[in-house]
Amino acid sequence: MKKKILRIAFFVIITIIMILVLFLANDISEIGQILKKIKPIWLLTALGFLIIYFFINALSLMIVIKDENLKIRDSFLVSSIEYFYNGITPSNTGAQPMQVVEYKRLGVSTSHATGALLINSVINQIAIVFLCLLSLIYYKELSKGVESIKVLIIIGLSINILVLVLYVSIGISNKIKNGFVKIVRFICTRKIFKSKLTSVSDKFEGFCVEAQVSFKEAFKHPLRLIVALLSKIFALIIFYSLPYFVLMSLDIHLGPNTIFLVIAMTTFSIAMTCFVPTPGASGGIEFAFKSLFINLAGVTSSVAVSGMLLWRLLTYYILMIISLICYFLLEFFFVKRSKKENLSNNEIIDEN
Repeated sequence: MKKKILRIAFFVIITIIMILVLFLANDISEIGQILKKIKPIWLLTALGFLIIYFFINALSLMIVIKDENLKIRDSFLVSSIEYFYNGITPSNTGAQPMQVVEYKRLGVSTSHATGALLINSVINQIAIVFLCLLSLIYYKELSKGVESIKVLIIIGLSINILVLVLYVSIGISNKIKNGFVKIVRFICTRKIFKSKLTSVSDKFEGFCVEAQVSFKEAFKHPLRLIVALLSKIFALIIFYSLPYFVLMSLDIHLGPNTIFLVIAMTTFSIAMTCFVPTPGASGGIEFAFKSLFINLAGVTSSVAVSGMLLWRLLTYYILMIISLICYFLLEFFFVKRSKKENLSNNEIIDEN
């Protein structure tokens, strides 16, 4: 409980700092005037697409985790709690441990749940890298006039490709797996750490072994993997298109074809900052979004900040609230199921 409170407190502090920095660097009254002129129809369209994304994005994990003990409703709810727990933890790392716990309570083995989450992470990484590479069609437009953005685009793409290569290499090659285990064990057993990191090396080795088991199991169902990947790519395209509707709600007239450039911009804004070690990548993603949209959409700093605030409201805070509701629903159904099972057990005892 204390850890949860600390995480939420850290999240609130980071959010307040981010908002203060953004407002202090811009004309608050101008931002207020811009937000007053919002066109509700476009903002509602963005919200509608967000809801569609929320449902479709859950499909990949639901497809991968497929288990006879798991109801579709419960599978969807467990998949959907990721936004809340990722949102309050640095580098989006909090959801998977909680999802494993929830799956276990629902009768799914820990090894199966861990493996499915790992494969889903790989699928997500493949989808991100694919969309990044596809977005390079717009590299000239993305990088023109902003030298620092060029570097960030290259770094963001490189990190995402590297992470994907590491995932896959560890999952399919014993030599590479053993090599990484030896490196991590060598580092963790140095005298400077006084054996404090021994458990880290053990956990890493366990992760590598689990990764190989998961990959072998996943390759037995290639069609399932392809469907999961396609659903993830489709979900991300919807998610990355949201800034288009947000900018339209601010009376920024964009042509229909501009949506593809906006998707490319958002793809790199997120890819560049998804490893920023703050809750929800706060700070980094705001900078990337603002820099790209000022330069490419030809808007003022105040308009870009207004758009970014609306976008973050939709994709971070509203998603977190919906995700938290899913968590409460999951708990409600679990308690209801437990009461029903206890009642059945008591009836059996009475009959005996």
